[in-house]
Amino acid sequence: MRWLPYVLALLLLSAAEAGGPKRGKASWYTAGRPGRCAVRHGIAKRGDRITVSRGRRRVALVACCSAPLRRGRVLDLSLRDFRRLGGLPSRGLIDVRVRIQRRRR
Repeated sequence: MRWLPYVLALLLLSAAEAGGPKRGKASWYTAGRPGRCAVRHGIAKRGDRITVSRGRRRVALVACCSAPLRRGRVLDLSLRDFRRLGGLPSRGLIDVRVRIQRRRR
């Protein structure tokens, strides 16, 4: 019974990692294909479904790759998806909320 708190902590951490929303900054890049995004290492894997929201605006995406992004950024969006979330390309960054749904393997 001494190990029970450790098991519960691991379960809570894995549940939070799998689908818990994350907040951070998103940037855009011109080479991006609409509906796909580059995600920071450790947040999502290639092929995972991602819902990115900003206020009432929401975009459903698929992670195309895992990349080392600049500090504070959680993902790179295509220009079209960046604009759909209300971002202004001249500013370059927007605050977003990210929810990840792991793909079934």
